[in-house]
Amino acid sequence: RLGVLGDWDNPYLTMDFKTEADIMRALGDIYKNGYLYQGSKPVHWCVDCGSALAEAEVEYEDVNSPAIDVGFKVVNKSLASSKFSVKIENTDHSTNFDGDIYAVIWTTTPWTLPANQAVSVNANLTYDLIKTSRGVLILAHDLAEATLARYGEVGAKVLGSCQGSDLETLALQHPFDKRQVPIICGDHVTIDAGTGLVHTAAAHGNDDWLVMKANFPNEKPRILMGGDGKFFNSDLVEFEAIRGLTRQEANKVILAAMTESGVLLASARLNHSFPHCWRHKTPLMQLATHQWFIGMYEQDAVGISLREYANKAVDATEFFPSWGRARLEAMIKNRPDWCVSRQRNWGVPMPFFVHKETGDPHPQTAELLEAAALLIEARGVEAWFSLDGAAFLATHEALNAADYKKVTYTLDVWFDSGATHAAVL
Repeated sequence: RLGVLGDWDNPYLTMDFKTEADIMRALGDIYKNGYLYQGSKPVHWCVDCGSALAEAEVEYEDVNSPAIDVGFKVVNKSLASSKFSVKIENTDHSTNFDGDIYAVIWTTTPWTLPANQAVSVNANLTYDLIKTSRGVLILAHDLAEATLARYGEVGAKVLGSCQGSDLETLALQHPFDKRQVPIICGDHVTIDAGTGLVHTAAAHGNDDWLVMKANFPNEKPRILMGGDGKFFNSDLVEFEAIRGLTRQEANKVILAAMTESGVLLASARLNHSFPHCWRHKTPLMQLATHQWFIGMYEQDAVGISLREYANKAVDATEFFPSWGRARLEAMIKNRPDWCVSRQRNWGVPMPFFVHKETGDPHPQTAELLEAAALLIEARGVEAWFSLDGAAFLATHEALNAADYKKVTYTLDVWFDSGATHAAVL
């Protein structure tokens, strides 16, 4: 009586075998068009889920974290002082100084310091060289006063100033590892808080990953931690005292070591908003793990990116109400690459076979995916989970079958809903 119409004998059901198979086929189309790639980028990672999470699976709750200021000792003091037009050998006591120079960062995640690969500055900000009782510090001019007040420094003297771009490539000593890291420039560095110099660990933050990729395209993130939230118990972790420890345990050890060496300039506790898992209500971490991504900038055979296709689709759409257009345009404009893989034993599988050494998809991926889709169409996703990969490849006469293994990842559930129209229509 309400005038509701429906195909009652053939309803859309999420776990319908045909729907599951068509979701896999949608993934195959994205792969064939060149938009799917593998990489190690920071993603929201839940230790309890043992999986990457989508933005929609993230909640924000307040946590209390250690907020610390750490000095990275400048390796070449003479070179650094020249950037600020200050000479070490100057006999004028107003500019002469003794002691070491430190580029000072501020962070609420001490446990990420072992993964540090650089210190970022903003090329367009002004930085001061300041003589203090703690040594000679490099701080952003706009934040120097507040920072020195936090240290309880009175009577600190500015020896010189320069632009952030002048500091680029300056070598720094890591605060506790026996290695050096460079100063690099990045637009993500602001004067909202901290010191104006940003600890950069490509394994633990998207901005960090992007700025490292821009400066050192071939350098991989320092991934020192597994999906269980513990540091590897191996030589990869240079600081032996934290091997096998959790983030919380490592924080205490790292703070103690830096206090003893004198590079910890300040330490306090800070209440701030932090991402949590919507299922387990536990704090997440940003962790670079091997995942599959749909690239918004990746181009197809005719050189058009997925973002461009999406924009064209918006242009061809009539919106009611009209303000919906601006909202969707903004979403597409700012949408990062989509991490679609999940490390779970439920969901629609990613029916790929990859090379055991290189990780590259099998050259016959399109045909093998369709064969897997037909299998799922008949028996559901459990047919893939219980599949003997070697036997499947042999049955379908796959090339070099012994060199390939079955992918065990499943798809983000938002991929399922995004592919609904393809399955239903």
